[in-house]
Amino acid sequence: MPKEYLRSLCDEIVHAPKPIRVLRAINWDPHVHERFFKAGARELPRPEYPALGFSLKDKRREAQRPDPQ
Repeated sequence: MPKEYLRSLCDEIVHAPKPIRVLRAINWDPHVHERFFKAGARELPRPEYPALGFSLKDKRREAQRPDPQ
C-alpha cells in the first residue's frame, strides 16, 4: 500500500468520531443511570436513544470505498 494512502486512512480514523459523537449518542440519561444503580445494578436498562443525525447506510458506503492501487 502506498504510504500516502495509509496516511489518509489514519487521518480519516482520527477525524471520524468527531462528527458522530458516539459516546454522547449512547450515554444513558441521568434518570436511567440513577434507577439502574438504585435497583442494585443487576439488570441492564433498555433506554431509548435519540436519532444519531446521520445515515448508517451512508457511513457504511464511506467505509467500503475501494482501495486505490
